[in-house]
Amino acid sequence: MKDKLQGLIKQTARHLQSLSIEEQKILSEVDGMPVPTDNRPVTLEDLENLKDDLLSTDASFTVTVSRDEYSACLSIIPAEGRGKVLTFADISERLRQLSIVYGIDHESIIKAVNDAASGMAVADVIIARGVARTENQPPIFRETCSRENRQRAGERVDYREQHMRSIVEKDTVFLEITPARPGNDGTTVKGAIVPATTASMPEINFGDNVRASEQEGLILVTALVSGMADIRDFFVNVEPVLNIDNNVDLSTGNIEFPGRVMIKGSVLDDFTVNAGGGIEVKKNVYAGVLTAKGSIMVGNGILGRNKGTVTSDSGISADFMENAVINCLGDIEVREAIIQSRVCTQGSVILDSGRGTIIGGKIMAFRSIRCKVLGSELGVKTI
Repeated sequence: MKDKLQGLIKQTARHLQSLSIEEQKILSEVDGMPVPTDNRPVTLEDLENLKDDLLSTDASFTVTVSRDEYSACLSIIPAEGRGKVLTFADISERLRQLSIVYGIDHESIIKAVNDAASGMAVADVIIARGVARTENQPPIFRETCSRENRQRAGERVDYREQHMRSIVEKDTVFLEITPARPGNDGTTVKGAIVPATTASMPEINFGDNVRASEQEGLILVTALVSGMADIRDFFVNVEPVLNIDNNVDLSTGNIEFPGRVMIKGSVLDDFTVNAGGGIEVKKNVYAGVLTAKGSIMVGNGILGRNKGTVTSDSGISADFMENAVINCLGDIEVREAIIQSRVCTQGSVILDSGRGTIIGGKIMAFRSIRCKVLGSELGVKTI
C-alpha cells in the first residue's frame, strides 16, 4: 500500500511539474493542491508534506470520574504524525474544569503524558484518589482458651469427644477484646466530605465472675472462678455451674468441667462426667463413669450393667444402685436398694428410708452400714 501511495505521489508530481505556475494556481483553487509561495513548481517534497498533514491527528484524552467520586481515571489516544501531543498543563486544565481538587497523583499524570508522547495508548490510569468513609467497627472478641479438635487425618473419631466447650481456669485470661472504633469521614476527588455513620455501639457488660483490664489497646478479661465462658450479646462472664438440659449423649459429648454439673436428663452408656465440683443427675446414670470432687446426687437410680462406676470425694445419694461400682470418701445414702453392686466408702452406707434393702454384691464402709433388709431369701451372696 505504501509503495502504491509513493508511486501515485511521484506520478502526480511529474504531472504538476509539467504545468505552468499559473496552471498550478488554478488547480489549487479547484482541488486544494499546495502551491509554493515562492512561485516555483510543486515538488515531491511538497506532496510528502501534504501526505503527512493528511495522515496526522492530534492527541485526545478523557478524564472519567467514578460514580461514587472516589477516583478519576485518564485515557489518552496518542497523536499521529505531526499531530499535537498532550502536555501536563492540558490534563491539569481538564481536572480544573471537572472540579477535581483532592488526591491528585501528579506522578501518574506525568508518566501517562510521557507514554502517550512515545506513541503508547493510555487506558484508565487512576490519576486522583479520594478517601472512602469507614463505618463504625464493632468490638472484636477473641477467645484465648477455646478447645480445639485435634483429630488427625486417618485417625478414628470418638464422637463422644467432639463437643467443644470454652472451659476456663481461675485467674487466667480467657478473652481479648478489641474495642469498638468509630468510623472516619471520607473525601471525594472533588473535595466533598462524606460523613461516617453515627450508629451507636453497644456497651460491653461484665459479670461478677470476671475482671476486665486494659493493656496495649486491648481489653483483657480474667476469670475469677473456674467454669465455662459465657460470651453472648455483649455480655461476658464465667459460669461456675454447667447446666445440661437433656441427656449426656452424643449431643453433649463427654463432660469435663472444673465446677458443678447439673444434668436434667440421664447419663447414657459409655459417657463420662468429670466435675471439679459436685454432680446432680435428675434421672438415671447408666453404664457410664462419673467422677466428682464434690457430692454426687442421682434423682433415680444407678444402673451400672457391671461396668459403670461412680466416684466422689464427698458423698453419693440415689434411689437405688444396681450392678455398679461405687466409691466415695463420705456417706452413701440409698433410699430403696443396693443390688449386686460393689460399694466402698470411708464413711457410712445408709439405707434407712424406703425399702432399705441390700441384696448381693460387696459392701464396705469404714464407719457403719445401716439398712432394713440385708440379703435375700433366695440366698444371694451378700458380703
